[in-house]
Amino acid sequence: MVYLSVIKDLYSSEIVDWKLSKRPGNELCHTNLKSAITKKVKPKLIHSDQGSPYTNETWKYLCDSNNIKISMSRRGNSPDNGACESFFGTLKNECIYTYKVNELNYSNIYNVISDYIEFYNYVRPILKYKKTPYKFVWRKYLFNVNFNWQVQLKFLFSFLITIFLQL
Repeated sequence: MVYLSVIKDLYSSEIVDWKLSKRPGNELCHTNLKSAITKKVKPKLIHSDQGSPYTNETWKYLCDSNNIKISMSRRGNSPDNGACESFFGTLKNECIYTYKVNELNYSNIYNVISDYIEFYNYVRPILKYKKTPYKFVWRKYLFNVNFNWQVQLKFLFSFLITIFLQL
């Protein structure tokens, strides 16, 4: 069994960061958030379920020290966290369930999930936007005159690297 933790941008539907582990627990989720913070502008708010990794003191300290407000679903109410629940359902239906159980081990499931998240962010259009998360965000930055230049330059740099790597 493997455990997947994702950080999803609710504005664009982009999977900002993800971590896979053979064990559930605090370290998986904390490492995921720390990694996401280094990749993107710090979120003002993070929403999660009420699982133990999100209710412990280390998580609270990590969020407080980065000025991130914590929001949590009501206990046992998965629709409150619908954005991530929807992503997990899509991942299972479009990717995981296309394999036989005996075909998946930790190393190849890591690659399968990595490839799918790349596909999800850059190729697969989100129905409500009719664009991929990447194109949706790029369009926003391109036509928004009141944007933060530091964020814009960081995004543009990552865009250029992505284009270069695809050549």
